[in-house]
Amino acid sequence: MKGKIVLSTVVMCWLGFSVQGTQKPADLFPYQYEANMIPNADSPALPSFISKSSDIEIHQWIEPNQSSGIDSSPPDMVGMARWAMHYLVCNPQKSRGYECRFAISPLNFPPALGDNQYDDIAIGDTESRMEIAYIYMREISKIDVGNAVEDTIRKRLISYLKDDGLCWCLPRCTGSHSTEQTAMSWTTSHLLISTLERYQRTGNKELLKLARKMVDGLKSKASYKGSMAYFEGGMAPWKDGKWFEECNCHYPMLTGLVLYWKTTGENDVLDFIQAMAEGTISGLQPNLGRNKVLIDGSHCSSNGHLTMRGLVGIAQIGQLTGNARYIEFVRRTYEFNRATGTDWGWYPENIFERDRRYYSETCFAADMTEAAVALANFGYPEYWDHIERTIKNYLRESQFFVTPEFRAMYEKVHPELSKEHVDTAMNLLKKFEGGFLARQTPNDWVYTRNGKLQMSMMGCCPPEGMRALYFAWANTVVDKGENVFVNMSLDRDCNSCEVKTFTPKQGRLEVYARKNATFHLRPPAWAPQKSIQVYVNDNKVMEPDWSGQYIRFRNIKPSDRLRMDYQMPEFTQRVPVGYDGSEDIYFVHWIGNDIIGISPEGKYLPIFKKYRQSLPQLSEPVKWELTGIIIADFNNVMSEIDWRPD
Repeated sequence: MKGKIVLSTVVMCWLGFSVQGTQKPADLFPYQYEANMIPNADSPALPSFISKSSDIEIHQWIEPNQSSGIDSSPPDMVGMARWAMHYLVCNPQKSRGYECRFAISPLNFPPALGDNQYDDIAIGDTESRMEIAYIYMREISKIDVGNAVEDTIRKRLISYLKDDGLCWCLPRCTGSHSTEQTAMSWTTSHLLISTLERYQRTGNKELLKLARKMVDGLKSKASYKGSMAYFEGGMAPWKDGKWFEECNCHYPMLTGLVLYWKTTGENDVLDFIQAMAEGTISGLQPNLGRNKVLIDGSHCSSNGHLTMRGLVGIAQIGQLTGNARYIEFVRRTYEFNRATGTDWGWYPENIFERDRRYYSETCFAADMTEAAVALANFGYPEYWDHIERTIKNYLRESQFFVTPEFRAMYEKVHPELSKEHVDTAMNLLKKFEGGFLARQTPNDWVYTRNGKLQMSMMGCCPPEGMRALYFAWANTVVDKGENVFVNMSLDRDCNSCEVKTFTPKQGRLEVYARKNATFHLRPPAWAPQKSIQVYVNDNKVMEPDWSGQYIRFRNIKPSDRLRMDYQMPEFTQRVPVGYDGSEDIYFVHWIGNDIIGISPEGKYLPIFKKYRQSLPQLSEPVKWELTGIIIADFNNVMSEIDWRPD
């Protein structure tokens, strides 16, 4: 059930810029925010999109059975996952016991650490995220390589886990310069997730015992105010009874705890999660400062990813328990984030610092994707469109490959380098093909910071792009036994059916059934219901059986073919990025949920430029051990990377 939104008067949070009177963050992005969250506000011009009619110009509605003239293949999620596995296998440094690399800046020379250099920021963070990504990408890709890499990384993470149920490791990923091991709830929470994911796939009871140990460890660090709980230091390191200052202004992760309760149903864990959710909503954690989420969902966070990561678990427990208050708290924040970003998964790393609000962060896109799954499942199915657009447009465009255009750009940035030096850099960068860029502008792989052209592939973001890919892939088709739900227009091949999509060329979705079931197909939220035509084995269904926002097909048998045709809008959307008179304005050309162009085009390595290129040919996995090795200067690379845990 959808809860009615009531916005209360809020106190102004601390901002890093001049404000007037009772101005609050939401005031800076009024039209996008109000259209989606405030009762009686103007409705968006197209359902599931942000903009009002004044910012969307609809050129035409493309009729069912009519071609748009754009002949393009949909995202190949399996192919993307196979390339992602390439990155996961090749990123770690074999000569250092498969230590993972965080410091990757593709336009620098050297572009990353070589194959025998210590990258301490990866400890307890990059390696933790990658360990989860191995599980997800193996499931999608079915590639059985890199087991030694994965096993070694997991054993190292397990070695951090002490008798108190917490992972103890260097806290460099939080920004701390401590040289001593500390208790890290961040690392523990990631290891808890990976352990439970492995338990669900193997049924190994020892993994469940290990997970319970970590749950108890996390619970031991909570403080209480009545029935509400919180971590006094948020996601900060802890040692000798004290919380560190670094990252004490960010919420702790709850997703691992939610996954444990979902797996076991243990009531004490549910009670603890709900206590933590109440503490978060009430703002009990000290030192939040501008990162505190206000009751209207707005915030002035120094890092949108770290704010949203702490809220995803609240959305999940709200969905699982039917708690509309939890859902609406997170949904308000989700919509505020969307108002500061875009409709295709591009969200600024930091909206209130001028040099960081014009490029994205892929970790943030993953958080928004995972939260959208919970919101859609609760009763907002239009949020499936958000996820679909993220995969089709942001994530697809951010997967990194060493292209001729990239090499030419690299040579232009480094005219001082010899061909041999450039070749060496390209060989090293080929190890990272298939990973996802950390940052990009709305129209370019390259951004400007401190007056310098830069690209970032900091190690936190590639595996988080894989998290977004996994949650989209896993929820495109959801099999609930007698009922099968097709939530998104993304190609998917699974046990219950095969889904084929035809957008943006044509508004069509086909489903080939593989089991006896009732199938539920969801058209895009913007598709006019009167335009929708449905067929079973080419026989037109004269009166579609609507069930909410889905069309229901009863008594379907294996080999039956279901088809849904619908109108698609071709339109231009005006998208402002930024605020206070310094916005960058983009005009985005859409057909349905697919971007087919953007103006102005990127200046350096533009995206949405060649619509759409297929994935490059992937070499045989046995050949993934590449030979390009350079000894990089750690300080030179790190000087170009914001090492905070993004």
